[in-house]
Amino acid sequence: MSFTVSQKQGLTIATFNIQGKKVNDKHKSTDFQNYAGYNFEKLSSELRKMNIRPNVISLTEVHIVDLRKFNQDLYKEINKVNYKIFTPKSCTLNKSCYKTSLGTCILVEENIAKDFSLCDAKIVNKVMFHGKSCDIRECRIKSNELEVVSLYVKSGLSKNDKQSKETLTRLTKEMDSKLSSSNKVVYLGDFNFNLNHFDFAVDFLDTVQDFKNLVKDYEPWYSKYEFSDIQNLFTHIRKDGKKVKLDYIISNLKVQDYFSSQTIPNFSDHKLLVVLFKDER
Repeated sequence: MSFTVSQKQGLTIATFNIQGKKVNDKHKSTDFQNYAGYNFEKLSSELRKMNIRPNVISLTEVHIVDLRKFNQDLYKEINKVNYKIFTPKSCTLNKSCYKTSLGTCILVEENIAKDFSLCDAKIVNKVMFHGKSCDIRECRIKSNELEVVSLYVKSGLSKNDKQSKETLTRLTKEMDSKLSSSNKVVYLGDFNFNLNHFDFAVDFLDTVQDFKNLVKDYEPWYSKYEFSDIQNLFTHIRKDGKKVKLDYIISNLKVQDYFSSQTIPNFSDHKLLVVLFKDER
């Protein structure tokens, strides 16, 4: 691969549920920069603590207002790195999007961003229709060497939600095909699916098992930790006190290192996940 990072040779990729709507509701302002700035300030602070400057950052649960602003700004500095912001291609981000819509975007370090271009949504484009959350829940970019797919899957799997099941089924089928091929690909984001939960309808059990197998084969945490340990180390705590792992970085690239942050008090109950992939040149 042709990507390098300053600390080590390789490609550093991170994903984080920024919980934009909750933050924005808490820090309301008529000036967008006040609360959007708060989002990035907290993220930048966490990256400084971890001494990490990722080449690629996937952000999920990003408010539609933020995505519209990012679409105009194009670039953003985080922890002294200038990133180009890719917002989902298949959505116009116009006023007809539901006012509380939440989605995803991908930030790519400026010096390698020129190698990537936006691609159409393939997972949520037929199950999440415009006017509600449409395609802002999938951001997909691709270079000659690598495809990165960021997803914010609709919640509701534990309640047997049809759209959630359809989304995860489509995602699992695509991952199964691409991860086992020679194409280099990274899937990441908040999939809103906890592997400890198996109380789904019978017609969904095959997807559950297939997804679990893919995670065990292609998410780096499983090469070092037992399943039960992962549920404790890389989870966030729900309001009901249960620990759940909903965020994933799944890839067929060779892994050099991987880690996560602690939860960030008064900001997000999710953890920032980071993987350093090896330079395969």
